[in-house]
Order: sequence, then structure tokens, then C-alpha cells
Amino acid sequence: MLIGFPIINYKFREDKKPEPIVYMKIGAELFPSKVEKDVLLRRHSSITQSDDSFHRKSYKGGSSYIKAEYLYTHVKERAENFVKRKERAYFYNYCRPVLDSYSFFLFKANPIRLGDVATENDNLKFIGDPSKGSETLTDLMKRHAHEVMKLGRGWLRMDAPFVPPESLAQEQDDRGSLPYMYLFPAEDMLDWSYESEGTFKWVKFLSRENIKGEFNYTAAQEQNIKIYTKTAVATYSTDGDFIEGHENLVGEVPFIATFLNDEAQSFIADIAIINRALYNWCSLLDEILYKQTFSQLVVPGDSKQRLSEKAVGTSSAFTFDPKSTHAPKFIAPDPEQGVLIQKQIDLAIMEIFRAANLEWIDSKRATNKSGSAKNFDFQNTNKVLGGMAASLEQTETNIFKLFNKFRGKKEAEGVKTQYPRDFSVAALESELTNIFFAISRQISKTFNVYLKKRAVALLAPRLDEKQRNIIEKEIDDAIDELSSLEPGNDEVKLRVDKIVQNAISANVRGSKAKPVQEAVS
Repeated sequence: MLIGFPIINYKFREDKKPEPIVYMKIGAELFPSKVEKDVLLRRHSSITQSDDSFHRKSYKGGSSYIKAEYLYTHVKERAENFVKRKERAYFYNYCRPVLDSYSFFLFKANPIRLGDVATENDNLKFIGDPSKGSETLTDLMKRHAHEVMKLGRGWLRMDAPFVPPESLAQEQDDRGSLPYMYLFPAEDMLDWSYESEGTFKWVKFLSRENIKGEFNYTAAQEQNIKIYTKTAVATYSTDGDFIEGHENLVGEVPFIATFLNDEAQSFIADIAIINRALYNWCSLLDEILYKQTFSQLVVPGDSKQRLSEKAVGTSSAFTFDPKSTHAPKFIAPDPEQGVLIQKQIDLAIMEIFRAANLEWIDSKRATNKSGSAKNFDFQNTNKVLGGMAASLEQTETNIFKLFNKFRGKKEAEGVKTQYPRDFSVAALESELTNIFFAISRQISKTFNVYLKKRAVALLAPRLDEKQRNIIEKEIDDAIDELSSLEPGNDEVKLRVDKIVQNAISANVRGSKAKPVQEAVS
């Protein structure tokens, strides 16, 4: 059958004599011998190369950002003055700390891997060293998540040393023969088509191969276009000529993708635009400071040389007609222009923090927010991080499906990766306080059991079933002792207060919960 992507819509140009097309059958696919260049290089509708470059440079900052064309001239600026202004330009990078902060929050607690993944020997080897380097799977996923947040999408590629088909199902004791995985440059992935969530019908990407020269230095780079389907692999030149092809023995497209959202939009998309405006306004303010900071002295002088520059002591001054009645004085430009730009800069910084769902700490305008207000501010942050955590969990599920496919095995059952989901410190603290306050009031025995189990779920959400059952049994056994005490009893309050403080100090770093004994007294 013909492969299901646009290259089968090849049409001859009317101004050229058509050449005969030969279709090569590879696996279950038919590939044409020639494809129009613009069709072959066509990118997926969600990809914008200029945005990718902009977001990478916005995150990186430094000289690469300043050398790019992100500084604009103003209407009264000469070309030579713009060149000098660009030489003095500096970039306050807000994209990097915002993205790094979110990435840190996402991996503040390591993901938990349960089921077959935690016990099967080859899986453990893969988790410990997925890329045959010096990083664990968690380390690789951190870099992958960073890429996803930076560009709105991230790709992983899995490969393996050649193993004959008849040996695929055999256990491989040597780590060198197991599949390995690495980050694939998102910009090189041109187009794709989904079959179902996590699996692809086909992908089309730019393949780069370094050509070694003398002394093993890279002399050049050869670029081709590769097309992977579930049954075949085809290679084309960038001019659209078929080069070679072979069967895909794995039976799956060996790529895994993670998208930040439906539009594959970068996490810093809005922040980077505001940061670019901030970069330009800072440069304009620097221009004002550079040219207009120092007051100019004007003095009476030769009438024939008025408005000329004249040496006065160790400085210089501008002269004016001595017949005028003005005394010598210092003159200064209107500072309002600089004040206006500074206000815009302040507003831009505040908007960056608002877009990032963070709080800008300004000593001049600092206000104390209530716990409820802070918790409300954090809801969007929690939503973004929670959504990202869910996407990474699905990505790991797809990784292990593909890993087993490479080894000729059935999909592992019970493979489950858990990433942290609740990132709101204020919400956790508030709910714990409410739970222990309710327990201290001794509403009912059954309700107390429920509340304690709820507290365990909040403080240790990643417990496996066996550990959870043990803890819940201990709660059931111990509830009678606490229930025998009278409501309001000091011993109850002391016990509850101790539990709250221990829980919060151990699980909510830096937070200050209101002691429950104050609430009950």
C-alpha cells in the first residue's frame, strides 16, 4: 500500500518534461523514486522554526541573544548610532529562571516506578542507564522535560545494536545489546502522523551525518530526509531523490513525543515576548543615560562662535551670544522620557511574573498576602505542573512499551510511573491543619479514621499498596486509644499539635502552619 503522508501527492512541474516514477516496495509500503523538494521538506503545521530559535535564544541569553535581530531602531536613530547602542546592549534574562524554577518543582521529588518496571532485570538496567552514558532515566527525563517546556514539544529516539530477528525474544544479559534512548532534536523532526496516543503511523525527520576529514575532524555534514513507518525505513536526499530503504524489524516507529499542550506552544512563549520588549526598553534607557545624564554648562562667548564648544578649566561648555542677559548655568534634558521608560520596565517585569504565575517581591510595594490568596495564585502553576507530570507519566509508559517491543516481548503489564501531582504547599498545609483540627474535636470514630487515612494520602502519596495497608491497619488499631479521651482534652491537643508540626516540618519545608492548639483553645 502507499504510505499515508503527503509525498504520494507528487505532481510534475508543467515547465519540465516528466520523468518516470518508480515505486519501491519496502515492507508493506510503497515509496516513490522522486518527491518534490518543497513537499518532502514540508513541516508539521504546529512547527514554526523562527519560534524555536527565538525561544532557545531567549532561554540561553548572553551574546547569542544580543547578536540576534531582537533589538530595534527607533524612528530618529541613525544606523551608526544603532550599531553603538547594540554594542552596549544587555539582556536581563527572565526566561531562564522561570523555566528552571518550574523544572525544579516538577522534579523536586523523584518519580516512582512501580510494577514490572521495578522488578524486571533488563528494565532496571535501562532505568539505571538508558542512554549508555552516565545518566539515569530520571536524569534523561529531566532534560527531556526541560526541552518540552522550552519548545512546547520534545522527542526521544530509541535504537539498539543489530540483533537477528530470531534472537529478539531472548534475554540479553549484556547491557550493550539492550535498546538505548537519547534526546532527539525537536527542530529536526519535520512531520508525523499519529496512529493512537503514543504511537505513530510514520515520522519524517532530518538526518545529519558528520563526514570525517583529516585527523578525524568533521569536514562536512551530510543531510538527508528519513521516513520511518511501522514496517519500513526510507532515505531521500534533500532534493527529493530516493537513496535507500530497508524493513523496520521492530514493527513500531522508534520515537516517543511529549507535547506541552495541544498547540505545542512553548511554556515561555508569552514571557519571551515581554522579555524582548524589556530588552529594548532597557537599551533605550541606557541610551538616555549614556547621552543625557550629565548636565551641560552654557556660558557667554564670542558672538561669532556662539553655540560652539569651548574649553572651561578642565571641562567644556557651550557658548551663547554675550549680548544676551543670561548668566552662565548648567542645563539638563527633560528626565520625563527616562521616567516613562522606567515605568514601562517595571510593568513589564510585573507582567512576566504574572504570566509565570509567580509573585514579584518589590520592597517598595510589598504587601502581605493571605494564605488563601497565595493558594489561589498558585492554582494555575499547579495546573501547568500537574499537566506536565501527567504527560511525562504517559511518556514513560510509551517508553517501556517500545523498550519491550525492541526486545521482542509482549507489553509489560502493570508498568506505572508516578510523578508528583500536588505542588501547592499552601494547599497541603491548609488541608493538614483542617484534618488535625477536626480530629482534635473528636467528631466521630469513623470520621477520625477517614481523616487520618486522608492525612497519610496527602503526606505520602506514593506509598505502594502493601505499605499503605500496614499504615491503615495501625490507624484502625490505634483509633480506640485516642477516641477514649474527652474532646478538648489537653493530651489530645498536644498529640495533634505534635503530629501537625512533625508532618509539616518533614513534608512542607519552610512553611509555617498555625499551631492547632491555638485553633482548639
